Amino acid sequence: MNIETLEGDLWIAKKIENSYVVSVKDQSSLKIAFTDFLHSQQISEGQITGMGNVNEIVLRFYNPSSKDFFDVKFNETATVSEVSGSFSMLQERLIFNLEIILERENHTSLTGGFVDAKINGMNSFFLFPLKTEVIKKENFTNN
Repeated sequence: MNIETLEGDLWIAKKIENSYVVSVKDQSSLKIAFTDFLHSQQISEGQITGMGNVNEIVLRFYNPSSKDFFDVKFNETATVSEVSGSFSMLQERLIFNLEIILERENHTSLTGGFVDAKINGMNSFFLFPLKTEVIKKENFTNN
């Protein structure tokens, strides 16, 4: 098995064959760290899944009545019990389409489209590059 350790300013990762286990450094923006990691490894499309602790969370929601998306910032600490979805390049821009489930301190759960969050301690994300082009449309993106 081929294992390689990689490190950036905002993340540390292990490459295991064709997959990656990425930990984002404390108080770093998850979106900025993922973007930096993917650019450094020249990965343009793939899947992400993982868990960890976050704060300063921004989620995107959809209002079916108005057919509009809107963002909400939560200034609290929560545990990511699951984040999953895909990333791809669209017109030279990295786009994330991720859904997240958060466990809040008041013992409730919150789910929505991931926009960004800051890491608050332990975290582990698994990235799986795809060798095929993902079909994408501008109005369907999550950022």
